[in-house]
Amino acid sequence: MGWAATKELLSQDKRFEVDGANIATSFLKGHTGSEYQDNETTEVWGPARIQRAWDAIALHETPSIAQHAAAEVALTNLGITADLLGPKS
Repeated sequence: MGWAATKELLSQDKRFEVDGANIATSFLKGHTGSEYQDNETTEVWGPARIQRAWDAIALHETPSIAQHAAAEVALTNLGITADLLGPKS
């Protein structure tokens, strides 16, 4: 979201990771609802799962914290690190 063309989505006082996490969770809350279940599992996108998505997005560039968080958060950070550094690092 740091490169968002829609400036109304961005705040002046937050890091782009936090803006991105806020935008994503707003989307999830508006498009999933407590009754939503994805096609592959019966897991509901409830508050805990939405919070986990927020954590993963907000902490994706903070490995010193992400590595101590839930598996999804740590793996998001590792995936982004691998993407940035490439296969030869």
